Amino acid sequence: MTRHSTRLTPVLTLVALSYFTLAGCSQPVSNPGGVSVSGVVTFEGKPLAKGTITFVPETPGTGGTATGSISSSGYYSLGTAQAGDGAIPARYKVTVVSLDSEATMDEKGKPIPAKSAIPAKFGNAATSGLTATVEKSGSQTLNFDLK
Repeated sequence: MTRHSTRLTPVLTLVALSYFTLAGCSQPVSNPGGVSVSGVVTFEGKPLAKGTITFVPETPGTGGTATGSISSSGYYSLGTAQAGDGAIPARYKVTVVSLDSEATMDEKGKPIPAKSAIPAKFGNAATSGLTATVEKSGSQTLNFDLK
């Protein structure tokens, strides 16, 4: 019996470590001080049907990057630590990416880049021309019309 107990010790140790590691990972992540930010993104006056909007702090250290998925109605809700938990009050540069197709490979294995549904300039914080200020209020609606 001692022999079996000795063999099981490493296995039981791994099981215990896995349990505590997974339990630690399941701790809720939070965004203390986050302000609820949502809105609608349109392109040429029509709701953008899909994509991602990202708020990047203008000044490093003044907030965290916040992102949100854009729904078929153009609606988004920002999250910093997890989806929908808001953005830290700060000034941001805003980017929007919306793809019509996924990147693929041709028959020779050469990459075919994804096609953007909007001008590529909106996907770069330096060229998008989009900015936002998240105030210390309870919630904000920030709409963007891409032209």
